[in-house]
Amino acid sequence: MLTEPPAALHHESVAETESERLDRLGIYGEIKRELMKRGIPADEIAFIHDFETPAKKTQAFADANAGRIRILLASTEKAGTGVNMQERLYALHHLDAPWRPADVEQREGRILRQGNRYSEVRIFNYVTENSFDGYMWQTLENKARFIAQIMTGEVTARSAEDVDDLVMTAAQVKAIASGNPRILERVSIEVELARLSRLYSVWRNSRRHLKWEAEALPTRVREADARVTAHEQAIAVRDQSNEKSDSFIIKVRRSLDTEEMLTITERVSANERLERLRRQVSAQIHSDQQILGSYRGFQLLANKQRDREEAFFTPVVGWFTVPEGQLLYEFKFSDTATGTIQSIDAQLRSLDTHLNRTLQTQRELRHQQEQLTAELSKGWEYAPTYEALQQQLQVVNQALAADGSEISDVPTFTPLDADAMRVCAPAAIPKQPLAIRANTAATSLPSFAIPDQQTESPILATAEAPTLPMEPARITLEELREQARPTPARKSSRAPSTAQMSLW
Repeated sequence: MLTEPPAALHHESVAETESERLDRLGIYGEIKRELMKRGIPADEIAFIHDFETPAKKTQAFADANAGRIRILLASTEKAGTGVNMQERLYALHHLDAPWRPADVEQREGRILRQGNRYSEVRIFNYVTENSFDGYMWQTLENKARFIAQIMTGEVTARSAEDVDDLVMTAAQVKAIASGNPRILERVSIEVELARLSRLYSVWRNSRRHLKWEAEALPTRVREADARVTAHEQAIAVRDQSNEKSDSFIIKVRRSLDTEEMLTITERVSANERLERLRRQVSAQIHSDQQILGSYRGFQLLANKQRDREEAFFTPVVGWFTVPEGQLLYEFKFSDTATGTIQSIDAQLRSLDTHLNRTLQTQRELRHQQEQLTAELSKGWEYAPTYEALQQQLQVVNQALAADGSEISDVPTFTPLDADAMRVCAPAAIPKQPLAIRANTAATSLPSFAIPDQQTESPILATAEAPTLPMEPARITLEELREQARPTPARKSSRAPSTAQMSLW
C-alpha cells in the first residue's frame, strides 16, 4: 500500500540516477556493497556510468592511473577501445562472457598494454556451474576458432607454434562450467592434439622440401665434381707457361674471314689485333662464338650476348678455355695499350680462387647430402606423444560415454603416415614460452607442454619423451577448485608499485 501520493513517488523515480538505480538493484551495487564490507572505501570504488561526458571520463581514467580509484566497474562498450588507464591496472575480472571474441580482446586490451607499471598482472574468468555460462563460452570458442582459421589460412611455421589463445581459453572455461572434470581433461587433450596436428603438418611440408632437395643434390654434387676437375685441368695448363717470361707469344686470327693465325710477340700489337677482332664480332648479326686465337695453352673466344630483358645484343664478351674444356672463363676487352692481355692474365691468376670456391661448394653439398640422408631416415620425433594423446583421448571419451555424458563436436586429427612413424630418437616436449592466459575462479586447467616450432629443422630430437598416463586422472571438482591459483601473466622490467587497481 502506498503511503505517499503517486506524484511524490513519480518524482522520486525520475530523480533517481542510473548510478543510483544500479547501486540499489544491479550487480554493480551488490559488488560495491560486498567490497565495502571487506574494507574498501566507497570513494575508491567507481562505476563507469557515473562519468557521462568525455571530460568526466578522462578525469576518471586519470584518477585511476593516479591510484585514487582502486576499483572500476565497467561494461565492454564504455571501457573498451581507446581507454587508457593501464598504469596501475593489476587485475581484470570477466564477470560474464560477451558474444564476440573481439569483446574479450578489447577487455583484456585494457590491461595487456604498454605503460602498465606492474611486473605481474592477473586476468580472472567467473562461471557458474551447469549454467548458461557454458553455452556462452562455447559460442565464443566456435567464433574464435572460425576467425582464427580464416586469419591463418594455410598452415605455416608461425601458425604451428600456437593455437589462438582465445580459442583455448574459451574451450577451457566451457569445460569448467560443465562441472565435469573429465570434460576438462578432454578439452585439454584436444587442445594439445590440435597443436601437435599443426606441427605435424609443418613437418610434412618440410619433409617434402627435404625430399626435393635430396633428389636434386646428386646432380649438383656431380656438377661440382666436374667443375673441380675442370679447374684443376685449367690450372695445370696455366702452370706450364710462365706469365713473367720475357718471351711473350700469342696466336691471333688475321681476320674472322680466314683461319690464318698470326704469331705476335708484342703485347701492344696483340692488344690491337684482339681489339680489331672484337669489332668484327660486334658487327656480326648473330651471337655465335668465334675463335680469336690461343694464349698460354688456352683457346680465346668471343661472342655477343643477347640481353634477355631488353632483347638486344650486349657488348662483346671474351672467353678463354682449355681446348675441348667444360668451363669458360670470362675476360674483358680493352682499347688501352695492353688492357685486354692484362685482363686475360688476371683471370688466369684467379683460377686458384675459382678452384677453392668450388671445393668449398663441393664439401658443403656433400655435407648437406649426408644431413638430408640422416634426416630422411628419421621419423617425426613427436609421433609417440601424438599417438599417446590420441589413445588417452579415446580412454577419456569412453569414460564420458560410460557416465552418460553427451560427446559432441568430436574433432578429427590427421593420421600419421609411414614416414612419421619411422624409428627416431624421441624428443622431449619443451615448455611453452611465457604467455598471458586468462585464469578461472572455478578451477585451474591441467596442461600438456607443446614444443615450439623449430626454425632450422623441425625433426631434430635430443631428449627422451615424457611418460603420459594412459588412464584418466581421478579428481573431484573440489580438488579442481583447490588447484585454482591466479597465474602471473606478463613480465616487465619496471618495479611494482604499492597502489593497485582492478577492473570489473
